[in-house]
Amino acid sequence: MYREDTSTLQTGKGTQERISSVETIEYLGTLMTYANNRHDTWGQEVITRIQTANDLVAEEAKYHHECAVAFRAGRQISETSSLRGRPSDTLRDSAFEKLCQYLDDNDECQYSISEVSELMDGFLNGIEGYTNKYLKNKLQTHYGDNL
Repeated sequence: MYREDTSTLQTGKGTQERISSVETIEYLGTLMTYANNRHDTWGQEVITRIQTANDLVAEEAKYHHECAVAFRAGRQISETSSLRGRPSDTLRDSAFEKLCQYLDDNDECQYSISEVSELMDGFLNGIEGYTNKYLKNKLQTHYGDNL
């Protein structure tokens, strides 16, 4: 409700976001008041999103607790504050891209996960690569049914 991107509403393994459901009909009026008093882009986005709603309870509206607190206090939240999980590792990501390019260029061969791991380690110049399990998951995500 406060953010258009609700992809983080699904909590992943090991993460726990406080998500609330709208439970009173009056919440819509209160939310509109806060949004109008903000006089900023976020307030306008929320108004646009909820202005056609008559009953947020009936629509089963949900919101992040962190967003609601920041919104009511007139603060902004940074997009990075809601990011969860392992931070990106550009060196290993680059090696993974090189690995995928290599596999695409040499698609007539079949490789075991250990061989693929050794290939990736070769792109890292002595730095330890991904675990076999993590590499397998990344390859499955990257190639899907074409693995």
